[in-house]
Amino acid sequence: MGTDRDAPRLLVVPQPRDRDLRFAFLAELADVVLPYVDTYADVVEAAERSETDPETGKRVKVEVELCADAPQLIVPSRAGVEFVRLLGRSTRFRRTAEQEPEAPHPAPPRVPLLGRWLTHFGERARVPGSALLLALTDVLSRHWATGQSSLEDQHLGRCSPGSTPEVRRARRARCGPSCGGMPGAARVPARGPGHRPRLRQQAARSRHRALRPRADRPRRRRGRLGGGRPTR
Repeated sequence: MGTDRDAPRLLVVPQPRDRDLRFAFLAELADVVLPYVDTYADVVEAAERSETDPETGKRVKVEVELCADAPQLIVPSRAGVEFVRLLGRSTRFRRTAEQEPEAPHPAPPRVPLLGRWLTHFGERARVPGSALLLALTDVLSRHWATGQSSLEDQHLGRCSPGSTPEVRRARRARCGPSCGGMPGAARVPARGPGHRPRLRQQAARSRHRALRPRADRPRRRRGRLGGGRPTR
């Protein structure tokens, strides 16, 4: 994960059953995600919107500050979107050591804030045109006609063969220019009855026998038996 293609960061949990290791992973994740989100809070613009006055109960105009831009998170597939939503729901209500000093396994201070942000990203993933959480497979299939099924398009490895020039050259070298570098179209010799004379003749005879009327078959057999040598 990260914002620099040349310097990604890998976060893992060696033992998912260990709660301390899980919280350490979430603390490292918060140290990466929250500073990235905070960078978009520096540039704001004034706007007006309607809110309900708690004293009078009427709708009044109030001035608010809105961020001029918003962050986006990109995950590999739709399963990643669901996982981010689940992770936010499971961490936003965690109690910290400041809230419960005697708790046996308190969460790090920034984990509940991370959970609230991940929940917000998960909710904004359903907004077309202004989604904050995107699946890379959906972005690729929206801008590139793969010719595959929707199930195959959810596999990032099969949906992005032409993402880099090196990958495109390797695909063309393996399957030729006619397949366009698409996976599953490797160059193989032609096979089947249409490409071998003997198999083509056998297939034609099989089709002829299958299409022949049933009434003609016994007469032909009797003719062959009657014209042969007598047997004792």
